[in-house]
Amino acid sequence: MSQLAVADQEVAMAVKPAAPARPSVVSLSGITKSFGPTLANAGIDLSVRAGDVIGLVGGNGAGKSTLMRILS
Repeated sequence: MSQLAVADQEVAMAVKPAAPARPSVVSLSGITKSFGPTLANAGIDLSVRAGDVIGLVGGNGAGKSTLMRILS
């Protein structure tokens, strides 16, 4: 049990240990893709850990499908 001093009062609080780190199942660093002179993705860094739920959001032509093709 830890003690926290608050304006001349002591409050007892329980601190749970941190959950163990989940392993990374996908990791990208500095990914860049272009089609000729057109840059589709630049400097993408991505790390997905086991159990993560992610969404890929962006406007038309932003490179979402290109990134998914790189991942597959």
